[in-house]
Amino acid sequence: MEPYRPFVDWLVLDWLMLHPDSEELTKEFKAHILQIATKDVKIDGKTRPLMVAIKTTVSSLYKCYTGEKRQVSYPEFV
Repeated sequence: MEPYRPFVDWLVLDWLMLHPDSEELTKEFKAHILQIATKDVKIDGKTRPLMVAIKTTVSSLYKCYTGEKRQVSYPEFV
């Protein structure tokens, strides 16, 4: 989902700053990117792992579609 793209972009930029000559998709790079699931995200005033925040965003979107809620919950960087 697009609201979470900056978190992935940040991890890729972090990798490239540590490994500026990196041009291949290595096992180490994949392991670095897999950290995304556990990165802390602030959502609805609480700090949660990114995977939990995604569930919160999806749930709030569903509630908007059903009329239970009027605003989608989006993440913030911590």
